[in-house]
Amino acid sequence: YSSGEVGRIDVATGEVTFPYQFPFAHGVAVAPDGAYALVGMKGDSVGYVDLRTGEVDLRRYTGFNGALGVRIVPDGMYALVANCGGNSLSKIELRDRPLMSTTRDNVAGR
Repeated sequence: YSSGEVGRIDVATGEVTFPYQFPFAHGVAVAPDGAYALVGMKGDSVGYVDLRTGEVDLRRYTGFNGALGVRIVPDGMYALVANCGGNSLSKIELRDRPLMSTTRDNVAGR
């Protein structure tokens, strides 16, 4: 992850490219419909890449405490972000668009 490159594999051809640059990328989750991906960046932010247009937003979501991993739930309604600093999970609401606010719930000890 230290290179900051996030790769893309064309499953039809097997071609591997690295078109996206995310500093300290650590965990990538692709939306169920394949339209976008979220990238945990081992800091205070989760980046966004529109997989259809190539638009990249390095700080789409901020306020995390060591965002190490990100997963989008199967129905695409929200994403969970693991925070290594503070032993917590953050929830990003994705209901209408992947632009909504984040809420943090400390899950340590639950």
